[in-house]
Amino acid sequence: MNIRKSILSATVLSAVLAVPAWAGAAESGSSNESSQAGEVAATANERQDFVEKTERQLEEWGQKVSQFADEAGEEASESSDEAAREVGEAWDAVQRQWQKLKEASVDAWESGKDSFEKTWNDFENTWNEAEKRGS
Repeated sequence: MNIRKSILSATVLSAVLAVPAWAGAAESGSSNESSQAGEVAATANERQDFVEKTERQLEEWGQKVSQFADEAGEEASESSDEAAREVGEAWDAVQRQWQKLKEASVDAWESGKDSFEKTWNDFENTWNEAEKRGS
């Protein structure tokens, strides 16, 4: 399980340190574009707020996932190993979707956000099921 913890920690760290591809992309060159630029800037600010909030949550959850993997390794039972594997796979899916969302174009942001949120909900369900089995 120590290898799993290392992988999870590296995944969390890389997700937290990555810079969104769209950050700072809104600039305007003329007064006719100023209205559109204002809308794009507002959208960029909303995205930045979402990214910052989500990265804090991902960091916190990354620590929980690592702790869960450690505890499962200490138990050394088939049930705890299976739960740790399922949580790890769901967490990896969250990380992949998060990276895709951060790299999404302005046009793809909403659909990417929906996909990320679905993956996040799947992770939470997996987490809750694993906790139930551990109780």
